[in-house]
Amino acid sequence: MKKVVFGGFVKIIVITLAICVLIFSYFMTSYSLKQTENEMQYCLNLIDYILDYSGDLQEQIEAVNPLVLDSQSRITVIDMTGRVIADTSEEADYSENHMDREEIKNAAETGSGISVRKSETVGRELLYYALVSGDGSCILRLALPYNGKAAFLKAVFGLFPPALYLRFW
Repeated sequence: MKKVVFGGFVKIIVITLAICVLIFSYFMTSYSLKQTENEMQYCLNLIDYILDYSGDLQEQIEAVNPLVLDSQSRITVIDMTGRVIADTSEEADYSENHMDREEIKNAAETGSGISVRKSETVGRELLYYALVSGDGSCILRLALPYNGKAAFLKAVFGLFPPALYLRFW
């Protein structure tokens, strides 16, 4: 009898702990996303300050990208009609109009925009942040690899061996 009660008690504790971890991970990933958004905004403001819009933007963003960010980041300069002017990705499609992209649409309307989606160009999940340039002539967009909530949960649950989960069931 005691084993049955103790086993039920352990299961309740494990379930409660799992729910707490899920709630914690939700709040931590939301906080982390907000921090990343703030850092991306800071980087784009810095890039905007550095760029000479009368010069060769492609050359300038290729020089700035490794200094400000890492090799997995991507900077795109888009005019106010949605046409790509410059992009640090070698696979960039300059013929495609970007005004239908959520972050670009929001930036054109409110000054900045953010979205998470799979990039058709690089084929992986990216976090995009777009900002209208200081002179209002174009939109600067920064893209970073983003694994989101799934990566956080994998990291948290990866700390414990699978045998530990099954031991109590």
